Amino acid sequence: MRAFWTFVVLAAVLIAGYFGYKALHNPSPEKITVAATAKELKYFEALRSEKFILAGQAKLDIDALIALLPEKAAITYAKAAFDPDSGATRLDDLKITAADNSDIGLHIGQLSLWGVDYNAISDRASGRRLDETIPVATRVEIDGLKMFGMETILEVISDASKEITVDIVEDLSNDGDLETELSEELLFQSFDRLDFSIGRSVITDVTVHPWVLELTDLKIKDEKSKEGLTKIWHIVQKLSAWNYSLSYENYVSYDIAFNIDMKMEDMPYSMALSYDLMGHRDIDRGNTGFGIVKGSRNVSDMTLPKISSDGESLTNIRMKTESFTEFYTMKDVNMSGLSRHIAQGKFPGRDETDLMSFGIFRSGPSWSKFNDIDIFSVDSAYFDMSEFHWLIPEKIELGVNDMKFNIEGLVDYYMTLLSMPSEDLEFTITDDQKQIAADSIKILEKYDLAVPEIDFAMDVHWDAETGLSDFGYKYDIDQFFAYDVKAEMDLPDYVTAMATIPEDLETFDKEAFAEMFMEEIAFKKYRVFAEDKGGLEKGFAMAVDFAQLAPEDEPGVAMLRNTTPEILRNMATNAFIVPMSEVSKVFPPGVAYLQSVSDFIGKGGSLEIIVAPPQPLDMSDFEALAETVKSNPSAIVEVLGMSVVHTDVP
Repeated sequence: MRAFWTFVVLAAVLIAGYFGYKALHNPSPEKITVAATAKELKYFEALRSEKFILAGQAKLDIDALIALLPEKAAITYAKAAFDPDSGATRLDDLKITAADNSDIGLHIGQLSLWGVDYNAISDRASGRRLDETIPVATRVEIDGLKMFGMETILEVISDASKEITVDIVEDLSNDGDLETELSEELLFQSFDRLDFSIGRSVITDVTVHPWVLELTDLKIKDEKSKEGLTKIWHIVQKLSAWNYSLSYENYVSYDIAFNIDMKMEDMPYSMALSYDLMGHRDIDRGNTGFGIVKGSRNVSDMTLPKISSDGESLTNIRMKTESFTEFYTMKDVNMSGLSRHIAQGKFPGRDETDLMSFGIFRSGPSWSKFNDIDIFSVDSAYFDMSEFHWLIPEKIELGVNDMKFNIEGLVDYYMTLLSMPSEDLEFTITDDQKQIAADSIKILEKYDLAVPEIDFAMDVHWDAETGLSDFGYKYDIDQFFAYDVKAEMDLPDYVTAMATIPEDLETFDKEAFAEMFMEEIAFKKYRVFAEDKGGLEKGFAMAVDFAQLAPEDEPGVAMLRNTTPEILRNMATNAFIVPMSEVSKVFPPGVAYLQSVSDFIGKGGSLEIIVAPPQPLDMSDFEALAETVKSNPSAIVEVLGMSVVHTDVP
C-alpha cells in the first residue's frame, strides 16, 4: 500500500509527461475540417443522385450474361427492362444464392447497367483475352442490397473455430476436463440476428486487366499444417489476382449498415456498425487515388451477470461502448505491385524500389463513450506512411490535434472492467476505493486536468539513398506542459544494408550485418525542448493534495502531507543546486547546466538541451571520447556541442 501511495504522488508531479505536447521542429499538421473535405463529399454525393444517360444503347441480354457465371451460383430476378431514355438495362428483385442452397445469398432491389460489353465478359469468362485490358461497363447502380442467411454462415464459422480452439488446448494440455469446459461453456455462442445492407452503390468505368494468377505452394516442412496453410495462401493469391485485374473510376456506397445480436455463454451481446457514405476514386489494380468515409458509427452493448463465489447472482454489469467519426480520408495508396507479386507467388525484387505505399490517412472529429459517458474525443488525426523503398518505409508520421480524455469516464470504465465476472478471481471495488477515485477527480478538476486537451505528433524518416535519418515526437497539454524531442543520425543506406543480406535468408550472417550497422551509424544531433505552461506549479500543488488522500499511517507520503507546494518546489530546485560544488571540481561546465535546470523548475519558462557535434560521431569517435574525458571531462562539451539553456517567461 505504501508503494501505491508513493506512486500516486509521484504520478501527480509527472502527469504532464504522459499526456502530450506541441511541436516546434515541425509545424502542426493541418487540421481536417468539414470545409476541407466539402469538395470531395460534394463529388461523391452528386454520384448518388445523378441521372446518368448513355446514348446509343440497346437492351442487354441478361439471361445470356447470367449463363456466363459459374454453375455454383443461382440467379433469379422478377423483371428485366430496357430504359431507352437513359440507356440502362434494369433488373428488379434480383436474388443471388448458391446453386445448392437458396437460404444464403444476396438480394438486390434494383440493378441498373450501362455500357456493359457482353462480348468482352464472355471472352474473359471463357479464358480468352486474358492478357488484354478491356473496358467492360460504363456504370453500375445497385439499390437496396441485403445479405440474408448470414446467421447460418457464422454458425458454421463459429463451430469451426471451436474445433480449432479445442484442438489447440488438446495439444497444450492433457486435461480432458479443461477441453470439455472450453467446448461446452466458454466457447458457447449463438447468433439470433445478423443483417448487412447497403442502401445504394454506384460504380463507374469498370475495366478488367490481364489475369496474372500463378498458384504456388508454401515451403513448409511441417506436412501436418502445410495443406491447410497452402489452401489459405491460395485464397489470398486469388483475391490478390482479382484485386490486380480490376479498376474503376469511382466506387461509392451509401447507407451501409451491419447489425448483429448474439449470445455468448447466455450473455446477450449486440453490435451495430454503420457508415453514411464510403467512396473511392481512381481505383486501379490495388491503388487508390482518393477515398473518404462519412459518418462512421460503432455501438456494442452487452450485459454481464456478476456472480459471487457461492453462485448467487448479485447484479448485472453493463458494457456499452459507442464511437463516432465524422469523416476520414485516404489518398495515394499504392498496393498494385504487391498484389501482383502475391498473385504470382513471387518475392519482390530488390530493384523494385517504388513498390508500395500505405498512403496518407486523415480523420475529422471523433469521440468515444462508455455507458453513455464521454471518454475520449479528437478534433483531427493523421497517419502518413506513403513513402517506401522496396519493402522498407522511409517515412512514418502520425499525430492528433485537440485530443481530450475524460478522466472520470476512464476511471468508471476501468472499474467496470475490474468488476467483470471471473471464475479465478472475484474482485470487488470497495467504497473506500470509490471515494479515493472521486476525490482524485476533484483534484484534477481543481487544476483543469479532469479533461486534459492534448496535441501529439511523432515522425520517423530514413533516406534510402543517403541513410540520413531522424526521429521526433512532441506533445502539448493545454495550460500545463509542452515537450519536443528531435534526434538526427546517419544509418546504413539501402545499397549498403542489402549488401549484407543475402537473397537466401537461411545464409544470413547476423554478425556481419551487426558489424556493418555499427560502422555506418553516426550521431548528428539531439534536441530537447520543454516549456512550462503552468504545469510545474500545478504539479507540485497536486502532489500535496494527492498526499492528503493517503491514510495517515502511510509514512511514505508523510512528508508531503505536511508540506506546501512552495516548499516542495524549492526542494526540487535545490536538488540541482546542492551538488554544484562537487560538480565544479570535476566538470565545471556542469554547474551552468544544473543552474539552468534548477531555474526551469523554480521559475518555469522553457528549457532547451542541445547536443550537436561539429561533425557526425561514429562509434570510434565515442570510444575516443570515453578515453579523453577520463583526463579532461570538459572536453565533452566541445566534442558533443552541448548546451543547456533556460529562458524566463516573457
